[in-house]
Amino acid sequence: HPIPNLIFTRDIAAVIGKTILLTWGCKAVRNRENILAKFIFKYHEIFNDIKTYNFNEHHPHLSVEGGDIIILDDKTICIGISERTSRETIDALLPLFFQEGFLNVYAFDIPKCRSMMHLDTIFNRINNKEVIVFPPMFLKNDPNNENLIIHCISNGQKFNEGEKTTESFLELIKNNGLELIPIKCGGDNKLNQVREQWMDGANYFTISPGIIIGYGRNQHTIIELKKVGYKCIDA
Repeated sequence: HPIPNLIFTRDIAAVIGKTILLTWGCKAVRNRENILAKFIFKYHEIFNDIKTYNFNEHHPHLSVEGGDIIILDDKTICIGISERTSRETIDALLPLFFQEGFLNVYAFDIPKCRSMMHLDTIFNRINNKEVIVFPPMFLKNDPNNENLIIHCISNGQKFNEGEKTTESFLELIKNNGLELIPIKCGGDNKLNQVREQWMDGANYFTISPGIIIGYGRNQHTIIELKKVGYKCIDA
């Protein structure tokens, strides 16, 4: 029973403040990874003093995957309403988020399809100030702009109490004091943007400042990254 998806370690856990959230995959093929992660965090000595929250034990009928959770700062968290993470899941997680000190939760209603299975397939933080974005969903001046619905949930609110907007997220977050610089997945050409997003062109992983790892096939995205000084390691 191989577990080839274990290389995508972002999905099996997320650090929420001082708590490790142990996730539960939407697809059964990934649940063995979740079980393995549970035992690692429970029994390895380096995690003895670390608090964990086992999502499946609290909410056995729901799923959440780490690729849908992106931390912007100690007060701001983003989460995808996706193929793998539902609105009900977000409602279940909100108490944990607020307990850990987060004040603002942004829930992105993204397309429910395999090519956009998680938020990190269209929006990914790679530096304190820089994010890779799929331009049609994040850049309002993009000629192919698609209105991405964002639910803005404040401390203590439930999901349905949040404010819904189609405002550019980068402008929205800038107005709240956090300015993020976008790097375009696929560059400026629409066909390249769509092709490279489908091939995980927005899904990079930072291993140290200025050094990231991702699929070498996304050449137009790599060009954009190198323009601003990144060293790209091919996965």
